[in-house]
Amino acid sequence: MATLLSRSKALVTAFDLSPQSVRTTRKRAELNQTELDVLVSAGENLPFQDESFDIVIGKAILHHLVSEIGSQDIRRVLRKGGKAVFVEPMGMNPILTFARNYVPYPHKNAVGIDEPLTYKVMDAWTDGYQYREYREIQLLSMVERAFGWETTFPILRKMDAHILKHIPFLRRFCRYVIIYAVK
Repeated sequence: MATLLSRSKALVTAFDLSPQSVRTTRKRAELNQTELDVLVSAGENLPFQDESFDIVIGKAILHHLVSEIGSQDIRRVLRKGGKAVFVEPMGMNPILTFARNYVPYPHKNAVGIDEPLTYKVMDAWTDGYQYREYREIQLLSMVERAFGWETTFPILRKMDAHILKHIPFLRRFCRYVIIYAVK
């Protein structure tokens, strides 16, 4: 994602706790002939000055962090009016929780201290922002994951859009949520 943003002319600073991930990101940037700053850092202790970013973006990041610490640090580095956008796994579907914990499937990551998000946790991450919005995605279409990263079922995605629009209660059972907040 960092390389794609950099290729679109964004000024990008990326970080990861893993030195190997940082090396991979640097290599991707080099192969794509683009520049970005990449460093090793924990998400709960960002080495950036207060209000130094217009936008903070992450995919499947927040659920690895301690929300009480990480939320304050992310808000700290965002400028007033800055935007935060995250795509995160949700943790309110009992069937999905069972699968994450007990069912083997391709490309499954080991479960560590990960905490898939609930609305309470999402509210903690976005507390203190002037605006926040959650968009839940992948209700029926979450089965795509069982078929690999490249497989999509457009009919399931259309069904998701219809169901989630007309039966909002089912949003909590989605696989992912997009979190959008404005400081």
